[in-house]
Amino acid sequence: MKQYWVLLTALLLLPASPVLGATIHGTVYDLDLNTVQAVVEISTTPRQVMVARNGTYLFNVPQGEYTISANYTRLSLATTESITVRQEGDYVLDLILLPDISEEESLMNETLEVIEYEEPAAPEYWM
Repeated sequence: MKQYWVLLTALLLLPASPVLGATIHGTVYDLDLNTVQAVVEISTTPRQVMVARNGTYLFNVPQGEYTISANYTRLSLATTESITVRQEGDYVLDLILLPDISEEESLMNETLEVIEYEEPAAPEYWM
């Protein structure tokens, strides 16, 4: 019976195996390479969103493929990047915000309606 308690105590004292994961972090810059206070989002489940007040962000994630997006709405700057976490560790992904042209892209993708126009017949003059 004593061996049973020793075995049970040893099993309870063993540390639980840690969950494998990684840290993704970086700095958000504008086109002049100044740090920017931006809203940074990563496509984890559940979704993680943070405000990079001094331009830096950090997310803890498990292994997988993710999309990180950053927005600075005051100047209409945004960017989206993909990253794959294959093993635990630190991943550095600095983000450079570019002008948001999504509205212009949607206008370029619109189908224009073609209006047919017939020229009026030229008047015929009889001599």
